[in-house]
Amino acid sequence: MYLSKKLLCFVGGCCFCSILLLVFVSMSEGVWGQSQAFELRTIEVNQSRETPSLLPVPRNRIDAVELSNRQVFDISRVLKKEGGVHIQEEDGWGLRLNVGIRGMPPHRSRKITFYEDGVPIAPAPYSAPAAYYNPGLNRTESVEVLKGLNSLLWGPNNVAGSIHYQSKSFSNITRGRAQIGLATFNTQRYQGEYYFSSSHNQFILTAEKLSSDGFKIIDGGGNTGFERKDFLIKYRRNMENPSSGVTVKLGYAEEKSQETYLGLSVEDFYQNPRRRYLSSRYDQMEWFHRTVHLMYDLSGKDWFFHGEIYYHDFDRRWNRLNHLKGPGLPSLYDVLKFPEGGNANYYRLLKGELNSTDLGGLLLAQAHNDRSFGSGGLQLTLQHHPSDFGEWSVQSQFRVRYHEDYIKRNHEFQDWEVFQGNIYPMGTRYDGVKNRDHSSAFSWALRSEWARGDWVFSGAIRGEDVRYQSRDDVTHLAQHRRDHVLVPGIGVGYSFSEKWKTAFQIYRGVTLVGPQGGETTEPEQSWNKEVNLLYEDHDRKRRADITFFQIDYQNMFGICQLNSGCVQDAQLDQTFKGGNAVIEGWEGSWFQDVQGGVTLGFSFTFLSARFRNSFLSTNPEWGVGWVQEGDPFPYVPDWSWAIQLGWKGRFWHHEGIWQYTGRQYDQSVQTDRLRLPAYQVFDYVGSFGKRSHRLVWRIDNVFNHVYMVSFRPFGARPGKPQMFHLGYQWSF
Repeated sequence: MYLSKKLLCFVGGCCFCSILLLVFVSMSEGVWGQSQAFELRTIEVNQSRETPSLLPVPRNRIDAVELSNRQVFDISRVLKKEGGVHIQEEDGWGLRLNVGIRGMPPHRSRKITFYEDGVPIAPAPYSAPAAYYNPGLNRTESVEVLKGLNSLLWGPNNVAGSIHYQSKSFSNITRGRAQIGLATFNTQRYQGEYYFSSSHNQFILTAEKLSSDGFKIIDGGGNTGFERKDFLIKYRRNMENPSSGVTVKLGYAEEKSQETYLGLSVEDFYQNPRRRYLSSRYDQMEWFHRTVHLMYDLSGKDWFFHGEIYYHDFDRRWNRLNHLKGPGLPSLYDVLKFPEGGNANYYRLLKGELNSTDLGGLLLAQAHNDRSFGSGGLQLTLQHHPSDFGEWSVQSQFRVRYHEDYIKRNHEFQDWEVFQGNIYPMGTRYDGVKNRDHSSAFSWALRSEWARGDWVFSGAIRGEDVRYQSRDDVTHLAQHRRDHVLVPGIGVGYSFSEKWKTAFQIYRGVTLVGPQGGETTEPEQSWNKEVNLLYEDHDRKRRADITFFQIDYQNMFGICQLNSGCVQDAQLDQTFKGGNAVIEGWEGSWFQDVQGGVTLGFSFTFLSARFRNSFLSTNPEWGVGWVQEGDPFPYVPDWSWAIQLGWKGRFWHHEGIWQYTGRQYDQSVQTDRLRLPAYQVFDYVGSFGKRSHRLVWRIDNVFNHVYMVSFRPFGARPGKPQMFHLGYQWSF
């Protein structure tokens, strides 16, 4: 535990006070008067009660109905259809989510912020923002992509946007549901959820077990599957006003997966994309996540107060092939990118075709990366709902948060020998990186919106005061730094008619560097501008939107991480300056509810993300060499779109989803730059039956299209091949 004693004592005190408050509320009927009957409605108190903006801007929200209809456990397959969102797949199952919004580099989603129920959910959003954990979809009711002024309020990173998960909401009736599903590659999914409701008490329990043998095949045999478990418990005690009360949320999740960073050479990829080389046989990640979240709601006639305290911890151990041991040897990336000539023997060693003794005892170095994360804090939100102020309708929101998080790294290495079609450990482990980072942040945000007639005026501002501490446990060197940022923004909206509306926004974007930036590194900053055009026809059940956006970077930076190609352990978590850059593009969507239960949807993103200056790069993510003005960001597609066609009847539902992802580059430096081809994937989902008993099925990648999703850090890796899923739902 590396959170400050002050925060832990404070959180503990708040937990104790919350328990007392629950007891007080339970015994308070005599104080507030005799218990009276009232109509209990479904209450969504588990999010931050974010009041929708009055500005006429698109709301990219994937609701409970869509998540249920799609029958997915991989959130990336859902997010891909949202305008402005691009995904770099990694394992084909969505276990490691790499999300970019509006041109942000997607590697481990480190430049956007993830929230669940209004609080940061990443393991350590300030100290180490890489998102190794994301909530399971079994516990999720909706997912919203926040952009523009809406993302400004959340932070800490808002250059492009944030993603907000809302966990299951309480129900006004006691009910339950169970589901069992079987799929290709011995994939099994077991889900259950139970809702209890009485006049003053509400309860939710969700559970899921998901496992698979995996779709990859290791030379000589081996496990490539995974198993994931996820549990969520929520309890709420309502006051006489059902919009006020106390909520306790407890969550636990764990995963064990036989995943690797090792890919294939390009030639091997197109011969058999499901292949894995022998040298990755014993790669494995295991992690555990725990969360405690206490919420208190109090509402009045035109205001709402939401207070919450939260704590998450996350522990992960990843054993994986890291490099060839020895001075002057090429990286695994170089071996698989250029497997001929001088790299031919190293390439054959990875496949197990040569023994270590054939190459003078050449060994493989396997990394054993243990990391512990923790984050917690207190957040208070006060909202003033729209009310008349003369001829104006006004709504405001103020949020303040104190947050601490940490990461502790304990990296070790062990040598392995390749011998007669297997690999064996040699000797004992030896030390690699051992360090810790700690961050404490005080932030506040204010938004006020004024509407009069056809006009809406919106203003928002957020402040962040962050203190970092870093300590190297090997050298015992320590450093401190502090970031203080102020992020303003304004927006103007106008309604041409009831159906046609437009809005303009300009705001400051910030991405915090974190503890690794050194004492003189400034946060990444940008000026963001966007223009929205929105069309809604409720009578015809039709809506459309289009947005032009521009992000003008002033001091872009990159962080050296292994998944983005940083293979030198001494460079891990270092920051590199990229200078100026510009991202601009278009995003939009269209949805039509046709008669006869037919629905049609379309979304697209077109963007250009390029550097505006030339510089010598030593950052492997951008490539080593000269980055020229106009060179592209790596792993950002220039064009993507998605088409949805649904058909729903009384007892059945069918939906097809056709997604296209444009070309991408594995680095910015033109020398030896690899282009990943564009690809298309078609998924189909259906169901049949009544509400109480229902069959569900899904086919991922119907046409079994082979596509490359990444060449970093070590070679080409595929997307998910064709997979059939059949399940049964029982509701009671």
